[in-house]
Amino acid sequence: MACGSTATDDPIEDTGSSPVDTTEPPADPGVISDLPVPEPDTTEPPVPDTTEPPEPAAITWTSHIQKIINTKCANCHTTQSKGGLKIKGYQTMDDSSPKCYADTTVAEAIAMKVQPNPGCKSSMPPYGAPPLSAEQKDQIKAWAEAGFPE
Repeated sequence: MACGSTATDDPIEDTGSSPVDTTEPPADPGVISDLPVPEPDTTEPPVPDTTEPPEPAAITWTSHIQKIINTKCANCHTTQSKGGLKIKGYQTMDDSSPKCYADTTVAEAIAMKVQPNPGCKSSMPPYGAPPLSAEQKDQIKAWAEAGFPE
């Protein structure tokens, strides 16, 4: 050291940058920082249902066909006997069918008459009457294929 100088008299080299501030900025008073950390979801995902759907209800006279007959055929074939056919209920299904279906039962004739080409005159219900829906025709066909169960 030079004479009369002290350690504090040494020039300090200026690097042009200010010292680094390592203190945290003040907390924003509008932000809540003490929220609990949510715990991770540990629940198991739902197990897929692998059971088979139930069998569809069997098509029977009582469950399906009687309603079709009552709504689509009754006006002509229960109170009257159009074409020689009078349906009095399920007990009529084993009777012989009249006219061109004489070699079949009433139930078999019904199943044939609702098909597009019934083979004997026209299909039922006749032209001008509300037609059977595709579902009703399918139900009559399924009933016939199952052996006309009551």
